[in-house]
Amino acid sequence: MLPDLSQLKMKPGSLKKLALVLLAIVFVLVLVQLIAAPYKVNKRWQGVNSENYDYEHPQDSLVRHLAYLRALDIGSTQDSIYLIISLPDSSVSIAINGVKFYSTHIGEYDIDNFLTSISTSTVYNQFQRPLHSKEVAATIIKEPIKVKIAPKNAEEAAKMVTLPDSAIFENAIIHYATENGMLLTLESSNTEGWFIQSWNYLIDRLTSITATTYRIMVGILHLEIYEYQPELTITIDNVALTSIYRALPKEPYIVVYY
Repeated sequence: MLPDLSQLKMKPGSLKKLALVLLAIVFVLVLVQLIAAPYKVNKRWQGVNSENYDYEHPQDSLVRHLAYLRALDIGSTQDSIYLIISLPDSSVSIAINGVKFYSTHIGEYDIDNFLTSISTSTVYNQFQRPLHSKEVAATIIKEPIKVKIAPKNAEEAAKMVTLPDSAIFENAIIHYATENGMLLTLESSNTEGWFIQSWNYLIDRLTSITATTYRIMVGILHLEIYEYQPELTITIDNVALTSIYRALPKEPYIVVYY
């Protein structure tokens, strides 16, 4: 005769202990994912198009600059307009055939700790060529005033960069997901007060942490590894942001120098 399991009850203390154990397991799994994900990206970046060369650590800045120059050289062969981001120069530019025809100043930027912690050789391997943006999301409507023929040179391209034809979008944001798994964000300058800016920053960080934790937990349930995205966020003038976005092709190539 089978026992009557309906009479079995767990003590309240046992339920609390079980809940704590489950929470501890979830916490450990999330922590392991957060630690392992950047390491996985670093290993992947080191193994892609790697080149062997010798240099001393004092030459790190020169190696980074060499990667930038090589990326510009490759970009000069592009027939379409491409984006150039240079943190040392505090500038965001667009160019065609190797000629910059529009630039704007970077107000602020926030660079992922991962990008500043990887080795110089990894930086060289990843950023010695323009990065192709695979996914683009923006709050700006890409609507030109009229249909224009694709520019054939820098002079024609410069004529395309005009004052946006419709209302300037407040808090405009553009996200570019590049081929190497990096997330590049361009956003408009914030003219709000210090308190509002601090509050918005806090909300954004909490939202980002919550979303990341949620993705990791969903991945754990589906036995998937969390894909880490190194981020670079740049703030520029609102009008310049709209103009640059509308001048660029749908999925532009991007030169990154930091």
